[in-house]
Amino acid sequence: MRILVGIGAILTTSMVWTAQPSLPTRQSGAGVHPPHELDFDFTTRQPIVPTRVNGGRTVPFVVDTGASINVIDENVAREVGLTAGDARTLSGGGQISFEAKLMGPLTLEAGGIMWDAQHAAVGRLGYPETKHFAGLLGAPILMRYAAQFDYEKRKLRLFDPAAYTPTVGAVLVPFELQDDLPIVHATVDAGTGPLEARLMVDTGAGLLVDLNRPFVDANGLLQAIPDSVSTQRPAGLGGTAPVIYGIGRRVTLGGIVFDRPRLGMSQARAGSSSRGERDGIIGNDLLRQFVVTVDYSRRRVVLERPPR
Repeated sequence: MRILVGIGAILTTSMVWTAQPSLPTRQSGAGVHPPHELDFDFTTRQPIVPTRVNGGRTVPFVVDTGASINVIDENVAREVGLTAGDARTLSGGGQISFEAKLMGPLTLEAGGIMWDAQHAAVGRLGYPETKHFAGLLGAPILMRYAAQFDYEKRKLRLFDPAAYTPTVGAVLVPFELQDDLPIVHATVDAGTGPLEARLMVDTGAGLLVDLNRPFVDANGLLQAIPDSVSTQRPAGLGGTAPVIYGIGRRVTLGGIVFDRPRLGMSQARAGSSSRGERDGIIGNDLLRQFVVTVDYSRRRVVLERPPR
């Protein structure tokens, strides 16, 4: 069984697990109206909520639509008695593979909501010495809801899908689920004309649009943006990845046009941004311009302009 965990710049967190994670057998937040509302910190351009594992101390977790399974730092897991699990090789947003263990069942709790019977990939994230987060809340939790990210108010609202209705005038962008990750179709113009791209909506990523190496190479995008800057993008897992950043012509999503976007063009030979299952990711520098609801049951992302 293979687990892929990609965590990129500032920090991008995207993870794919090729086997289906089990859903909680009891979830005290489901079926409740009005929605549960959690405050999140956005200092690192990621939604981070205080979370407890098996009733332990409160630690910061990223709420991550780019994670197909929950992730926990091994030191936090050890504190609450989680030590046994099957070893798996993970590949992250950097180019170095590393080992983790699949553990569970366990309980996760945030904002008074408790999710039982969860499983998680447990590995060395480096919290708190080198990482500011101790884990990821991923698809096994988020797929139970229409999950709304209100960036301006720093609120995460978890709606019962049956009770959620978009506001009048909201833009509805359909998505497909790939390994429980929401993939939308967007148009990217780096300067040579519009290209259709399959991009993962990644609330763990503090960037606008990053493109995977196969898409960059196939379309000659490095030549399209001559005034670009190369950097070793730090990854939350797996070291660093080489990425070239430049200003493109436009990105279009759901009919909304974003002019002069900052595009990241991966040059990685390993890790999540070197792969071709999708063409890249959309991160919070784009999403934060809206109130964003990932409505998993209806396979749509809802974009609403914040009230002024």
